[in-house]
Amino acid sequence: MSNVRVLEPSPSGEPQPPKRPNVLLGLAGIVVALVVLVLVTADFTGARTDAPPTTLPDLAGGPGSGSDLTTTTTEPARTLRQRVDDVAGPLLAVTRDISGTFLVVWEPDDFEPRSFGIPGLPVESEFDAAGRWLAIQVNATNGGTLLIGEPADLDVTDLWVTSFVWHDSEPGFISWVASNPDGAGPHVLTTGHIDPTTGSLVIDATPAEVGPGDRLVAAGDWGYLFQAGTLSEPFVPLLYVLDRDGARVASTPAAFVDNASFGRFLVISEMERYRATLDRSESEPPADLIELTTDGLAILNFNLVRVETDEYDVLEGQVISHDGQWLARVAPLGDIGTALIVDQLDGSIIRQMAFDDDVRLIGFGANDRFLLLQVDGGRGSSPLLVVEWRTGGTREIPFDADIQSVTVPLSVI
Repeated sequence: MSNVRVLEPSPSGEPQPPKRPNVLLGLAGIVVALVVLVLVTADFTGARTDAPPTTLPDLAGGPGSGSDLTTTTTEPARTLRQRVDDVAGPLLAVTRDISGTFLVVWEPDDFEPRSFGIPGLPVESEFDAAGRWLAIQVNATNGGTLLIGEPADLDVTDLWVTSFVWHDSEPGFISWVASNPDGAGPHVLTTGHIDPTTGSLVIDATPAEVGPGDRLVAAGDWGYLFQAGTLSEPFVPLLYVLDRDGARVASTPAAFVDNASFGRFLVISEMERYRATLDRSESEPPADLIELTTDGLAILNFNLVRVETDEYDVLEGQVISHDGQWLARVAPLGDIGTALIVDQLDGSIIRQMAFDDDVRLIGFGANDRFLLLQVDGGRGSSPLLVVEWRTGGTREIPFDADIQSVTVPLSVI
């Protein structure tokens, strides 16, 4: 399992570097311990019965005799529930490796997951707010096919889809943008929901047409958030909000990072650069422009008016909790390893943890009790880490492929 340490917040707010063990002293200690163990336990009748099965070398002659003294230990098979005792339903994940893209289903009492191949080249996948329904966008050049439904029974919803999102808090409600096959013509925002009794998608409305390349990044009862795809002067990222009827109500120079439920967004503000370039280009700002106070990472409400905080550094990975109360980030820790930092919105550090491996932050679990991370194992083992961040408790679930999206139903305390 990945070596994980809980760190106390340092006075400067930065994670403390990990302490590296002395390898030579550690090996010497192991050798001494083994010699003592052999001398003391000539009779093995008192050995532990709960130890994992071990293959011992053949010391009586034959192929394994002489210098062949290698001992191999095999981990006993464990169910998902034995690995993560808080699991309350099947783990569902979309994974990708050199052999293709797969839907992985791991039932709580099964020892191994089942995998199902997904045709095409999925570019994005996401589970809804309840973790029941799955949407996958495949083969997106000028747009791709959108598949929606229960993970084992996906149906084609629309063609030439350029972006989609689930509702930020209401299970089964989804919105997407689709265009013509050549990318020309109108790009239409469409909304719908899944009928829970039939599993069929019901189209609700087509509230607006948007610009070519405009990417839908969040949706909720408050409306729709778009990242503008065309950088007109002054050539900075622009976010804009449409209300539920499709009318544009606000915009601000920023790049989208993540969103919480009920219309809170984590963004990187470009306000200072926007002001400077606007002055040089002598361009007029849009009438609905909302001016933020500064550059940097900011947390906004749905109409982009209020900045909750602007004191964070922009790190390699950062996500906001579903309730909008916590911010998690990861950063390199020395030459190898990763620091995980969890803050309150006022900037105070709640938890710091150090991992000896490079890890990637996936996001908060559905109830915000857990954080989900994946170890970067290259082409080797890349386990999923389930971290109860308030206590530092960490559970490991084996994976051998990159996780594109995942839902792990976990109990709420």
